[in-house]
Amino acid sequence: MSFRKISDIAKDLKALLVASDKYQSVKIATVTSYEQLLKVIPTLTRTPGAIICVGPGEFGQGMATMQPGLGIVVVDRMIVDLEDQTESVLDALENAIDLIAPGQTEGKPATPLLISGVSYLADNYRPLALANTSQAAYLLEITAHQRR
Repeated sequence: MSFRKISDIAKDLKALLVASDKYQSVKIATVTSYEQLLKVIPTLTRTPGAIICVGPGEFGQGMATMQPGLGIVVVDRMIVDLEDQTESVLDALENAIDLIAPGQTEGKPATPLLISGVSYLADNYRPLALANTSQAAYLLEITAHQRR
């Protein structure tokens, strides 16, 4: 049995985000540097939006497992007033975490998402610095694990 292509894994994640109806635009991009990512973010025409970032992967356990380099960048408007109850980038981030690791945002142990033999977990998230101060972005780092 061979590993699924990283491009197919990214397409699965895109389908998951699109089907959720939580994101107005979703793209896939090969990203190997922060500079590349900053060029892709403005191409999202509508927000909240998401970019599935594909980078180099790692093989482990004598080539019996593969972990592709994956992340989801969510982009939405910046909230200045914390009393504002409308959707924001933090909602977009929480929605992504809930899709990848159901229950994790509620303080429960994360249940790995399984799609076509690949299991996913949300590892970490961090804010990204953007030049456009009306928008904000977070990178959600994902572990995708598959076995032969």
